[in-house]
Amino acid sequence: MLAKAHALAEDLARAYKFALKCFNFTTTHQSEMKDFDMAYSHEMRARVGALLGDQERFDKHYTIVKLIPQIEKEGDCKWLKEDLKGGNWFGMA
Repeated sequence: MLAKAHALAEDLARAYKFALKCFNFTTTHQSEMKDFDMAYSHEMRARVGALLGDQERFDKHYTIVKLIPQIEKEGDCKWLKEDLKGGNWFGMA
C-alpha cells in the first residue's frame, strides 16, 4: 500500500522504492503468494512506470496484471479489476 500511496502523491522516489520492494518480495516468495499478491506487485510496477513516463515498463506490468486469472473472478481480487480501471495512471491507461 505504501507504493500506491506514494505513486498517487506523485512521490516518485518513494513509490519506486516500495514498488520494487513489494515486487522483489513477491517474486522471491512466489510459491507462498496468491494471485492477489502477484497482481498487486505488478500493478505497482505499472503505476510507477506510468509515473516515470516509461511506456515499456508500464506496458509490461499492466499487461501481466490483467492476465492474472484471479482478477477475472469474484472474490478477494474483484476490487483489483475495478482499481485497474481507476486511479491515476498518468495518462497511460
